[in-house]
Amino acid sequence: MSNIILRAKLFHKRITPSINKFTYNIFYICFNIKDISNIGSKLLSYNKFNLFSIYNKDYGPRDGSSLDDWIRSILKKNKISKVKNIYLMTHPKILSFGFNPVSFWFCVDDKEELIAVLAEVNNTFKEHHFYLVKKKDLSKIKSNEWLVAKKEFHVSPFYNVRGSYQFRFKFSKNNIAAHINYFDNDKTLITSVNGKNIALNDVNLLKIIFEIPYMFAKVITLIHWQALKLIIKGNKYIKKPKQKVKNITLSD
Repeated sequence: MSNIILRAKLFHKRITPSINKFTYNIFYICFNIKDISNIGSKLLSYNKFNLFSIYNKDYGPRDGSSLDDWIRSILKKNKISKVKNIYLMTHPKILSFGFNPVSFWFCVDDKEELIAVLAEVNNTFKEHHFYLVKKKDLSKIKSNEWLVAKKEFHVSPFYNVRGSYQFRFKFSKNNIAAHINYFDNDKTLITSVNGKNIALNDVNLLKIIFEIPYMFAKVITLIHWQALKLIIKGNKYIKKPKQKVKNITLSD
């Protein structure tokens, strides 16, 4: 698996308490975290200002320590031993601006088969939480399999912190997809990111910024725009609860 840009579509559909649906063009970068300080791009920098940037402070423990060491310690603690490479899929900062609702850490074995995924979720209150998705026997996660984890983090002000998520992933050299459904008794929310992989290089970075301009402001702006639409539709606003001390949730 090479370092890539994912040219993707984000699909989001709320079923309750009122229907609200949208699809947007977005992009991610996905790279081996061993290469984080040497991705080989003049336009993408690590911990430095550039057109595109990745900052250590935005991920994991947020204390400047090694991200590779951090996530491997989580895998070790949970007895996930056969991971060889770890790829981080995330929105880069653009001119040091941007917001990541969720980044994905894809953990693969020596055959590049998916063994675990760490979904790193951020809310607009500057809080974050991690969902570690894996099979009980630590076998390959197939693209048609759904894995379940309890919801334990406040994201939307229109849903309580209860119920569960279903996760489904595809990770290959040509395509990456992440599907997350939220259940609170009945199916409540459907989301997916699905895209085509292209090489991570300066030519493609320039192309993508023209294809999807203002990406640095698009994500956070659309979050608030969709929230406003839900308020207009009469959805009840739920005050943010105190964040739980435990910040990692394991799939069942």
